[in-house]
Amino acid sequence: MENILLVGNGINRVHSSRNSWECILNSIVNNINNNFDWKLPRYDNELFPVYFERIKKLIIETNPESCDFLEEEFRKHVEEMRPNNLHSLIGSKFEIILTTNFDFCIEDSIENELSGIAALKIDIKHNFLTTFTQKGKHRIYHVHGSIKSADPIILGSNDYLSFKNDINRYKSDPKLYGFSWFKHFLNDTVHIMAYDLSYHEETIGFVLNHRAKLIIDNQCQNEIFYYIRKKDEDNALSLELNKLFINVVTNDSEDFYTFYRTVIESI
Repeated sequence: MENILLVGNGINRVHSSRNSWECILNSIVNNINNNFDWKLPRYDNELFPVYFERIKKLIIETNPESCDFLEEEFRKHVEEMRPNNLHSLIGSKFEIILTTNFDFCIEDSIENELSGIAALKIDIKHNFLTTFTQKGKHRIYHVHGSIKSADPIILGSNDYLSFKNDINRYKSDPKLYGFSWFKHFLNDTVHIMAYDLSYHEETIGFVLNHRAKLIIDNQCQNEIFYYIRKKDEDNALSLELNKLFINVVTNDSEDFYTFYRTVIESI
C-alpha cells in the first residue's frame, strides 16, 4: 500500500491567518461594503459553506446578474497565495497528494519541468472527481476543485448538495472508484493533516463512511491516520473517528508549523 496524504487549508494558515477561507470571504465582503455602501454581514463563527451561501444569496438579491461574482472574487484572492516550505516538504515526501484546497501552492513548490492537468472523461458535472494535476512523478487531486478548473468549485452549502448527485452516482457504480481519488481511500494508507474532521461534508464524509461499511463487510483493509495536536484533541471526535476505523495520532507540538513539519517527517 502506498502512503497518500490528504491535506487541508491549515497548511496555508501557518504563516498568515489571512489565508483562511473565512478571512478571504470577509475581505471580499468588506470591499463590497466599502465600495458599494452595502451592509453585508461579516463572518461570525458559522460553518463556512453556510456563510458563503448566505452572502451569495444577498448579492444576487441585490443584483440578479451577479450570480458568479462571489466565486470569481474568491478565486482571485486564492490566486495570490504563495507556497511555504511545508508545501515543498510535502512534495518531497509524497507522490500522490489529495487536497481540499483550491490553490496551486503544492504544485508551485514542486520543482519539475513538466506540468499539466489531466482528466479521465466521465459524464459528470464535477470533473475534479477524476481530474488531477500531473507534475513530474507527482499527482495532485483537488477534492473540492481548484482555481484553475473550469468546473464550479465547492464553496457554498448548495454546492455540496449539487455535488452529492455525483457522489451518489459513484456510490451506485463501484466500478467508477477506479477513475477517481476515491480509490486511494479504499486501497492505500491515507494520512490526513491540516484538515478539520469535526464535521463531515458530502465529499470526505461519504468516503469515510463508505469505507467503514466495507471494513465491516471484510471488503477493505487499508489504514487511515488523522493527525491532531494533543492540546486540540477532542475526545468525542476521537471516539467518532475510531468508529470509522480511523487512527487518531497526536503529538505535543505547541505551534502548527512545528506540528505539521513533525507529522510530515514522521511518515
